Amino acid sequence: MSSGPALPKYFAIAQDIIESIKEGNLSPGMLVPSENEIIERYKVSNTTARKALQEIDHGGWVMKIKGKGTYVRKQSVVRSVDRILSFTNNML
Repeated sequence: MSSGPALPKYFAIAQDIIESIKEGNLSPGMLVPSENEIIERYKVSNTTARKALQEIDHGGWVMKIKGKGTYVRKQSVVRSVDRILSFTNNML
């Protein structure tokens, strides 16, 4: 385990979801966990859940469809890996 500062909870949740996408557990076109599912699974506030979803959206991993949900984007790894890695490095 790293001895650096702890990452914000929302960021850790976002990384967990991104790992599921990278590993193929969530493939393009699949729904990612909803805000309520994140709240229940990780025992966090709605603000934290919302920030986690915003983080994966800003990273280019997902696409939000109003009234439908948040879906894994096609070609997400190719398009966003630089942004995610850069943000991680900046956070560290």
